[in-house]
Amino acid sequence: MYAGRAKISMKQIKISVSYSDHNNANQKIIVASQDDKFIFNVNAEIPVNTGRQDFAVWLFLPIAMRTNSNIYIEGKGTQSTIDNAKQMSQIWASWMPGFLNDIEISFQHIVEIFEQNTTEDALCFYSGGVDSTYCIGNKYEKENKRLSLLTVQGMDYDVNDEEKFNKFLYKTSEFANFYGNRRLLIKTNAYKVYDKYKINKKTHHITHIFTLTSGAFLFSGYFKNIFIAADYRMDQQHLVSPYGSNSATNFLFNDGVTSLITENDNLARSEKFNWISSSHLVLESLTFCSDKRNRPNNCGVCSKCTRTKFMFLAATGTIPNIFLDMKIYESAPILKVSMNLASNIFLMDLYFCAKNNNTLNLIPGLAKSMNKIKTFGKLGLLI
Repeated sequence: MYAGRAKISMKQIKISVSYSDHNNANQKIIVASQDDKFIFNVNAEIPVNTGRQDFAVWLFLPIAMRTNSNIYIEGKGTQSTIDNAKQMSQIWASWMPGFLNDIEISFQHIVEIFEQNTTEDALCFYSGGVDSTYCIGNKYEKENKRLSLLTVQGMDYDVNDEEKFNKFLYKTSEFANFYGNRRLLIKTNAYKVYDKYKINKKTHHITHIFTLTSGAFLFSGYFKNIFIAADYRMDQQHLVSPYGSNSATNFLFNDGVTSLITENDNLARSEKFNWISSSHLVLESLTFCSDKRNRPNNCGVCSKCTRTKFMFLAATGTIPNIFLDMKIYESAPILKVSMNLASNIFLMDLYFCAKNNNTLNLIPGLAKSMNKIKTFGKLGLLI
C-alpha cells in the first residue's frame, strides 16, 4: 500500500535503511538518502525492530523541514507516524516560518497496528545531568519503577572519543545499577550530518530531540513508553521557545505503538536540587560540565558548572564537593542580565529559588541582577 503521496512541486528525500547484525548485542544500522548517511552502532541486550522504519522519519525530519523536502521511506511504517510527523512539521513551520517548512511523509508500505505485546519496561534518556538523574531516581523512589537507560554517544561526547565516554560510563555506573534497569548505548554521527544544514540557532537547539528519539524508536514495539526529562518547567518553555525538546511537540513522537512522554515539566531546574543533594551516590554520578576537556568531571568554572553551584547554594545553602574548582565566581555568566529573555531563564529561576529558601544573602549580586531585569519592561512576556 502506498500512502501520503509527495507534492510534485517539492523535492523528495528518498531514504533506505540497512541492518547489519554483528551479534545480538551489537548492531549497525545505516540510514541513507541521496545526500546523507546516518550510522547507528547499537550496543544493547534488546534487538532493534527491523520490521518497521518509522524511526527514520524522526531522523530526517529536521533536514526535510530545513530543505523544504518531502520524505519517502523505502520500507514500512505506520499512519500514526505520517500524521504526527506532518503535524510536527506544521508546528515548526509556524514557529520558524521560512527557516523550517511543513512537509509530507510517505512509506513504501503502510503497516496496520494491531495489539502489541510491549513489555512493562520503559526507556529513559540518560545523560548524567540534573534533569535526567532526577527523573530516573524519582521514578524508582516514588513509583518503584526502574527504567532502562539510553545514552547516545555523539552528542555530549564526540562519536570517536571512546576514552571520555568510557569514563562517563564508569562514573555513572553505580547510579545506573541502583536506579536503572538495563543500559542501552548508541553511537551515531547524527550531529555531524545535521551540522551542515545549520538547523540549530544560537539560543534554540533543535536537533538533539530528533537524534535522541530516532535512536530510541529503533526499539519501538519493545518499549511502550520512552521518557525524556524536561529541560524547563512548562511556563519557562514559553519563554525559550522554539526549543527542540518541548511539551508542545514531544507527544507527537508516537508511531501508534511507542510514544515519547515528557516528565517533570511541572518543575523548574532549581526544584530538583534538594532531592539531588540527599544522596551521596546521586551526587557522585552527576556530570554536566560544558568544557569537553574535563568531562565527565565537573570543572567548576564553565557556565554550566558555575550555574549549578549557585543552584545548589540557593536550594540547600551549600555546594557539594563534586567540582574540580570549588570557588564561587561572582562574575559567573548566570548573574549577567541579557536582553534576550531566554538567556535569563536560569537567572530568574535561581532568584526565586533563593528567595523561597532565604538564601539570597549567599549569592552576592543576585538580587541586583533581578532588579535590573525588572526595569526591562520590554523583556516581559506580557507588556
